[in-house]
Amino acid sequence: MICLSLQKMIKRETSPQNSTGQPSRRILRRILKRLLLILGLSLLLLLSDGIWTPLSRADIRQYHNGNGDMLDQARHSLRDIDRRPWQVVVFRDVKNGVAGHLELRLVGFPTQIDFQHPQPLLIQTRSGQDFQAPDEFGDNGPAANVGQYDITEILPRLPQDEPLVLELPTVQRATLKVPASVISEWRLIS
Repeated sequence: MICLSLQKMIKRETSPQNSTGQPSRRILRRILKRLLLILGLSLLLLLSDGIWTPLSRADIRQYHNGNGDMLDQARHSLRDIDRRPWQVVVFRDVKNGVAGHLELRLVGFPTQIDFQHPQPLLIQTRSGQDFQAPDEFGDNGPAANVGQYDITEILPRLPQDEPLVLELPTVQRATLKVPASVISEWRLIS
């Protein structure tokens, strides 16, 4: 289709003064500009894969050790409403065939986030339900930028197709919006 339009343009704009019937330099420049524009737009579409991908990507894994114990986890990279990056991990240990608690670990960028342990995590649904997940670290968090919360009892009570808002108990106000698709992946772990 592009070739046909270029051929029509060449025929239409061929200079009558040119006895050989060859296109003039002006026409060749216009053709070259259009080809460069088409090539540039095509390259932009190929390189801009991140524009068309979802805001979060999940990485669901299952780890096994030699004793038959397992760790199921879903990892997500999200940004809070202030555009700070977060690593969001939901995991469950399975030891000797017995499933442990479903844990939500939130990891902010060091020096930018300080959790206020042992404050609970506040979880809000779009339909107006509020939940509090208990802090699993108490006063002994591994680092100031890490929080971990037990969501075993909360996840089954969350609406199926609603996003969540997490109000993180941090010194710096931090709010994460979690898409419904991420919550669906968390359910795969539970």
